[in-house]
Formats: sequence, structure tokens, C-alpha cells
Amino acid sequence: MAELSKKVRNYEKEKTSPPMDLSQQSITPSDVLSLGLNYVGFDYRRQASASEDLNIRRFISFYGAPPQALAPLFKDIREMFQKERPACRDLLITCNWLKGYDLMHVLEGRWGYCEDYLRPIIKRCQGMMQALRRRKMKFVNSKALVIGNIDTVSFMVQEFRNDPSAKWFDQKSKSAGLKYETCVGTDEPAKQVWLRGPIPCGEQADITVFRGGNEDTPIEERDKNALYFQMPEGKQFGGDSAYSGEPERVIVTMPEMKKRDIKWLGRLKARGETLHARLKNFRVLGTRFRHGTGTKDKMNQHQMATESVSLIVLYDCENGRPLFDQ
Repeated sequence: MAELSKKVRNYEKEKTSPPMDLSQQSITPSDVLSLGLNYVGFDYRRQASASEDLNIRRFISFYGAPPQALAPLFKDIREMFQKERPACRDLLITCNWLKGYDLMHVLEGRWGYCEDYLRPIIKRCQGMMQALRRRKMKFVNSKALVIGNIDTVSFMVQEFRNDPSAKWFDQKSKSAGLKYETCVGTDEPAKQVWLRGPIPCGEQADITVFRGGNEDTPIEERDKNALYFQMPEGKQFGGDSAYSGEPERVIVTMPEMKKRDIKWLGRLKARGETLHARLKNFRVLGTRFRHGTGTKDKMNQHQMATESVSLIVLYDCENGRPLFDQ
């Protein structure tokens, strides 16, 4: 980032403007920072007069993560989709929409493009993020017995008018919601290693989601995509009391445990809560989701947004801002 001020001084001195996109260049954090701030109203003179810390905080407020996280994310997406390589501008527009969840008219004024351009761009870039998330987020080979903490997180959505049912009811928000199963690994840096959903909030208990079926459901009839069948052999998870029905696979806090083990499990579960807070820091997940023309379309669009935000948070954890140390 120290090179930002030098670059800006050169632009001032030579009376030239920095490149308006990075399509044909290597993507560095300083370039993403300067470009991203310029797009949302902080011209290069204002950037040069501010401290590096202030510029980064400004950037995070618009895009949800620092340029140190978004630069490698953009690089990986553009390498994965070389034939339809997205412009850095389009990826920034998508991150800005996920962070602020603004109306399209607001984005039109900020970015200078009409709604007919912005909507397909945001959807296309989210699809790319979703594909990269499914490739990148996975369990690592760990020597530890307990390899992560599992939990579920729920997000508010508008009512499913085409399918009114109590299965959508979320006890926490007292309204319609969708939930996802998450897992944060125990290895460093602390980051998300599993995501599954969406699932109607009132349809299945957390342990039912984990098992892929009810306790009475025969093993051969359960959903094989459930974490119960995907977890590495011989490993365990930490979890809250909702998972007490699977003591061989999930460790929960018990009164007879040693104090140090109870404290360790508490910190492990706190990692999951920190992840959920990071996800909801993006207003597309922290406020009521309003997109989708029907039940299936709403769930698909919400899943795309959730996986996109999870990918951004994953890169954030890997590039200097882990959930916290164990």
C-alpha cells in the first residue's frame, strides 16, 4: 500500500490518470484500492491526502473486505474464467452490491450504468464466485482429532407467497428465513471449510441437517450430501447442545469435562459465531433478502449471494484477517 501515494504523486506530476480498469494488468492490492475508491467518489487527490489506514477503511465500507483479500480473489476468478474474463470493475460492482445491497437506482447513480447492464453483470460475477467457492472451500488434511466447529446460521428473506408454509418460519427473527450449515476449521488461519444450504428454517433441526435425515431414517435412505457422510473418516467436530445426539461425531460441552476443555470448546464455537457475524456484515445477508420471482428462484438467488459472500470472507481470512486465533 505504501506505493499508492507514490503512484498518485506521479499521476499528479504527469497530469495523467491511472488506468480505469485492470483487465490487461496484474492485479495488485494497491491498484484495487486506488481503482475501487476512485469508482465510489474518492478521486486520486483525496486518496493521496488521506492515510493508508483511512483509505483501507473507506474501501472496506464499500466492498466488505480489504484490497489485500479482493486482489487475489479477482486474480483467481480471472484465471478460472479466462474465456469470459470479467473486468475488475464488474467484480467491484458485484462486491459493492453484496456489501450494501442497494437498490439498482442507487447503483446507477454511483457507477454510471443503467439497470439493464448492472443486473446481468452482478448475476454473472456471482456465478463465477459461486463456482470458485465450490472449488476452493474444502476440508484440509489435519492431524487433529477435532477438525472444526459445526453450526447453522439463518438469514431473513421476504415471504414465500407462492408457497406459504410454517416451514419457512425462523424462530430468531420471527419471520421467513433460510438457514445454512457451516463449519469453521481448527487449523490456522481460522476459516470456513464447509457450507450447505439453503434449507427452510423451520423444516429441519440442526442435527437432522447434519445427519441428512431423521434419527429414524435408515442410513441408506439419508441424503449422502450431508456433512455426516462428507466428514473425513476418524475425525470429530465441536458443536453446541443441538448435536448431543451424535456423541461419536460431535463433541459438545459436558459438565464432567475439564475446565480447559470447556474453555477450548467455547473458543471453538465462538469462531463459528464470528464467521456468522462476518457474513451478516454484508447487507445482502444481514437484511431481509428481497430478490427472486418464485420459491425456487428466490432460493437459488439467495444461495448464489451466500456462496459469493462466503468466498469473500474466506479470502479475507486467508489474507490477514482470520476469524481469531484458537
